Amino acid sequence: MRRLSLALAGLMLVLAPAASRAQLAEPEPDPPTPFDRGRISLGLGLGSQSSFGERYFVAGGAFGYYVLSGLEVGVRGAKWFGDGPSVANITPAVRFVAFMVPGSIKPFIGTFYSHWFIGDAFDDVDSVGGTLGIVWHQGRGLVLSVGATVERIVSECTADCTDVYPALSLGLSF
Repeated sequence: MRRLSLALAGLMLVLAPAASRAQLAEPEPDPPTPFDRGRISLGLGLGSQSSFGERYFVAGGAFGYYVLSGLEVGVRGAKWFGDGPSVANITPAVRFVAFMVPGSIKPFIGTFYSHWFIGDAFDDVDSVGGTLGIVWHQGRGLVLSVGATVERIVSECTADCTDVYPALSLGLSF
């Protein structure tokens, strides 16, 4: 009987610290994402666009800062290179990424204002719009966004003042 008592006491001494560690262990925090508060996003873009009866090569960049988890405030700009009038734009924007959705694919919604600087005899143009889509992130840094954008010219407009177009971007988050 004494051996049994010693064996049980020894077993309790071995298991007790493990049980108390299990009770005291804090749950692991969620892994960091590109949409966490304080994160910075950077993007570069290249493309082609037709306007004013001309074909343009377009180069642009974007900067964003997550003021709260999921809420990005940013600005982007682009310059169009071609034979037509000079075109450039600057676009402040706000975007919310549903960071709380499990997995690496998350929906987003955003809004923006854009000022278009147009050279030659054309007036500058102002527009507002919204965007909706999904983002896919791999780890903490690489982010692919796919969605649709609706943009409406709010300055004087004589033609079709609303445009709907796809939005595709690849960016980095720090």
